[in-house]
Amino acid sequence: MGSDPRPPSEAGKAYGVPASLDPVMEEAFMKSPEARLASVGLLADRVGQAYGLVGSHRDWAHLAQKELAARIRA
Repeated sequence: MGSDPRPPSEAGKAYGVPASLDPVMEEAFMKSPEARLASVGLLADRVGQAYGLVGSHRDWAHLAQKELAARIRA
């Protein structure tokens, strides 16, 4: 507990976790509730956007897994 954890992009490098996810997760895990993302929906939107998705979690919720994966890879 003495050191800061590695950013998600570093810890998940073998899995292709993008560096754009790092600030999203940093904000999600802020100690102060006022500094955190306001909702799980907003967190889902920001995570999707970090992976290059356009729109919101409501748009992606009804996509087939293969379609969603293709959009992330694009």
